[in-house]
Formats: sequence, C-alpha cells, structure tokens
Amino acid sequence: MGWVILLALVLLFWLWISDYPRAPHGEELARLKGQQGEALVRDILLQACREHTGHVLSNVTLPWQGHTAQIDHILIHPSGIFVFEVKHRSGEVHAVWNHPTWTQVTPRGYYEFQNPLFQNQTHVRAVAALFPEGRVVFPVTGRVVLTGDAQLTPNWPAGVYRASELLSLLRQEHRTALTAEMMYTCLRRIEAIRNPATKRTERQHIAYVKSVQRRLNSHR
Repeated sequence: MGWVILLALVLLFWLWISDYPRAPHGEELARLKGQQGEALVRDILLQACREHTGHVLSNVTLPWQGHTAQIDHILIHPSGIFVFEVKHRSGEVHAVWNHPTWTQVTPRGYYEFQNPLFQNQTHVRAVAALFPEGRVVFPVTGRVVLTGDAQLTPNWPAGVYRASELLSLLRQEHRTALTAEMMYTCLRRIEAIRNPATKRTERQHIAYVKSVQRRLNSHR
C-alpha cells in the first residue's frame, strides 16, 4: 500500500511541474480574457478592412519619451488612423472621464486601473509623432473598446465603445482623408519604427506598466 501512495504523490508532483493543462487563476485568467477581447476586436477591424481598403496592426510597441507605448490595435483606414485600447471588464466600473484612475467593482472586491482614455491619449501622441505636420495631414484618433459586460457609472464617457458597436461606428466614417498610397506610407512608417515583437520588448513594457500602477497606488 505504501508504494501506491508514493506513486500517487510522484504522479501529482509530475502533473504540477509539467505542462499539463490546469485551470487558470488570478492574473493568468485576466490575461487570457484580455487576449480574447483583443482578438475579438481584431476580427471586427479585419471585417472593416474587408468592406473598405485598410490595414490592421496589432500589439504595436513604439518608443515614446524614453519609455514605450504598447498599442493593442492600429487601424489604417481611408477615414484616418485609429488607435484602439481594448479593456476586458465585468461588474460595475466607476469611470469618470477626467479622473486618472477608474475602479472596477465585483463581488470579489475592487481594482483600480489607469483611465484608458488617458492611456490611449499617450498612444495617440506616440503614433501622431511618427507623422510630423507637413503638407500631408495624417489624422490620428483614439478609441477605447470594452469587451465583457461591464457597466460604466455614473455616465458612459465619450470615446468609449462596446465591441458590439465598433463595426457600425466604422461604417459611419464616410470621409476620405487618406488615399491608398497614403495608407501604405503610414503602414511602412509604423512597421519601420515599431519595436520588434520579442519577449524582451514585452518584459520591458510590462515593467514600465507596473511602475505606473505603483505610482497610481501610492497616490490613493
């Protein structure tokens, strides 16, 4: 009997240290849901490109003022350049448009995170800086997209949309600001400047994001 117990313990230990699939918890689960939300938004943007000429760039890391700006999606569209920040949230979110942090409230507690409108303003500036003002204007606009079933209070801030609204929103963009040649110029410029999509780039950006979160927490 003793050797059976020993064998069971060895098997349990092997499953623990191996890549045997386990149910995600905590930060890992949040990361997976975030990735699913970003994939959903990318599919919608690709659908918009199938209906009109356009290009979608995802997970773009740009150098910005000595740090990095990691952008979920950039849509290069006849109507202009759109910079998307995607957030997956559930429960109730206290979202004051001009407050530096928003608060997500769930039955398990609350969590403060950086105002995504402010966050995306930095991303918009980082993209706009790639196209200095000249004879040709490349309009850059920010959009925040929420996936999940979050309810924003006290009001739904301007510039924040549900994923289900996104395709309809893009279909309403009728202006022609960029020709096909201009869109290709934008695409080449971003591809030339963006940091390589490596684990080192990801680690550096995560370290920067965590430092921002610590500063936010210290001012609570």
